[in-house]
Amino acid sequence: MLFRSKKENLKKFRERFNSVLAELSGGDEFVDVVDIDAAIELGELSDKILQEIEGLEPFGKSNPMPKFMTSGVYLDDQRRIGKGDNLRFLVRSNGHTFNTVGFRLDDIDKIFNHKHTADIVYQIGRDRWNGGNALQLRLVDIKLREDSSGKPM
Repeated sequence: MLFRSKKENLKKFRERFNSVLAELSGGDEFVDVVDIDAAIELGELSDKILQEIEGLEPFGKSNPMPKFMTSGVYLDDQRRIGKGDNLRFLVRSNGHTFNTVGFRLDDIDKIFNHKHTADIVYQIGRDRWNGGNALQLRLVDIKLREDSSGKPM
């Protein structure tokens, strides 16, 4: 069976689909699971680590790019880019700061206005925009905290 949907209907479909699943499961909540390869601190990120990751290429379905998690980061300097559901921002923790980019974010308004800490899952790459070569984090998932405790997700 083939399923097709217009892009603008995808969010409604997801909400309705999850609602039906919740009804069928008797109200038990479904939880999205994101596999990570390591929980690390921002201070552990370096060019050397990125070079080691690049040595694992080529990445694809049978060899996915590694995902990392860092808890208790602050989000700064959030800026919308592209068509409005993409965001460029800084993540900051313990004196370390990295450019981060997130694409097709469902809760972009919440992320954009968030003033507390967050736990993030990301992949490490390079920001080559305008000839740059700095480390950049590509957001895979985010959990916003309502306080600044930095307790892990």
